Amino acid sequence: MKPILYHFFTVFLYLIPFTISSQNQGKIYYKAEFIQAISDRMKDIEKTKPFLYKKSVEIDENIAFLFRDTEFILKFKNQETTFGVVPIVAHDKDRFFPMLLIMTGTNGIIYQNLKTKEYIKQEKGFGKTYLIKKEPLDWKIHNESKKIGKYMCYKATAEVINKAVLEKKIIWNTTVWFTPEIPVASGPKGYGGLPGLILEANFNDFIHFFVTKLDLSPKKEIKIKKPVKGIYISEEEFIELGKKAMENFRN
Repeated sequence: MKPILYHFFTVFLYLIPFTISSQNQGKIYYKAEFIQAISDRMKDIEKTKPFLYKKSVEIDENIAFLFRDTEFILKFKNQETTFGVVPIVAHDKDRFFPMLLIMTGTNGIIYQNLKTKEYIKQEKGFGKTYLIKKEPLDWKIHNESKKIGKYMCYKATAEVINKAVLEKKIIWNTTVWFTPEIPVASGPKGYGGLPGLILEANFNDFIHFFVTKLDLSPKKEIKIKKPVKGIYISEEEFIELGKKAMENFRN
């Protein structure tokens, strides 16, 4: 059963007229929520490791609370986009907020150039700022469709290999619903390359993103700034830095 908040914003999309300004720019607002709570995934340790399980419940409650007033924004102009969280001062002192950013992949600025297929995430880590070059996803478009608001959307899936700081590869299944009626080839977390805007995304049955507001004819000019401050590094190299940091911490 979909949460009430999701249904509210789906109805809201019916009321939004679709027009893209001559400048081809706009702002897309998203919210996110748990599909499956962390504690649900750790149910098997409830009796053997009650302290850890209790901590997971505490994390769930606090992250769910933060999700309620956290917004994410996709800005686009011509062939460039950025994706990130809408800053709220109150979040700066919340000890669970950095965890929310990591869970949603928004712990840094995500930049995309749809023409050159450049995909960069500016992220701070290990005492430095990095410009992580990410590879585009290999999407499979399915013969399934549904309406989100007034927009006809189509299903696409991809596998995301998440190595994190572990030795083994973990494959995350990503399912999105995109609409060709809004010809912006991007979406949450900067995932794009599809023939239309992603209105809804399910990341590994864990985090669910959904559109709440479309501003396709903004009054003010949108400026997209490509992140340039930082050390260019591949995703593989950044993962290796994480592994070394973990080894040093253990030793």
